[in-house]
Amino acid sequence: MQITELDSITCDLHMHSKYSFDSFMSPNRIIYTAKIRDLSVISVTDHGNMDIYANEFSRENRERILEKHGVFVIPGMEIETNRGDIIGLFLDKEVSGNGFESVVEQIREMDGIVVLPHPYHRDCDPADLLSHIDLIEVVNGRCKSVQNERAGELGDENDVPIIGGSDAHMYWEVGQIRTVLSNEASDSNYDKTALLLDAEREVSGSPLPYLLTHGISFVSGRLKNLVEGTRS
Repeated sequence: MQITELDSITCDLHMHSKYSFDSFMSPNRIIYTAKIRDLSVISVTDHGNMDIYANEFSRENRERILEKHGVFVIPGMEIETNRGDIIGLFLDKEVSGNGFESVVEQIREMDGIVVLPHPYHRDCDPADLLSHIDLIEVVNGRCKSVQNERAGELGDENDVPIIGGSDAHMYWEVGQIRTVLSNEASDSNYDKTALLLDAEREVSGSPLPYLLTHGISFVSGRLKNLVEGTRS
């Protein structure tokens, strides 16, 4: 079944793979996990690179994944900026630099979508960034409850389209937080603007224990450094 034939679309647009410094997840097992958890759209948003989209998730491979598994993969990337992390979706290439305005401009030049992930996990007031973004992540699977609650209030007060994201670094996190979009107005061209920005939506799921998820990421990062050190 194609995405456009679904009445609703279940998304997880924030996760990481082995190409991030703190995850070991393989692309193939990410697709398998997404499929068994009934996700129809995902984006792997690795830290600072799009290597996965030059390899396992190339354009040709993404078409095969959609045809075989019914999972639509949106090319994305998480970029660390001087005003906190930003996610770009529907990207053609890696975004460079760490200036917030420059990063947003590069995403716009690719007709991409700018997402503000974990709004209160940064050193500035996220309210100051809302005029630059398209979507705000109001539930992040690795944030503290109070941070997600404040993010939800921020989105509601400013009428910014919302999403939730698992921020998965381990397989059991994939789809833990999901966004369900109404697909009633979709067409055969799979209009990303209508679906991600305009469609009615519901965010569901519960964040996992903060210390558990971040502790595992810390250990994973250290292990990867040790493994890479032994290879050099």
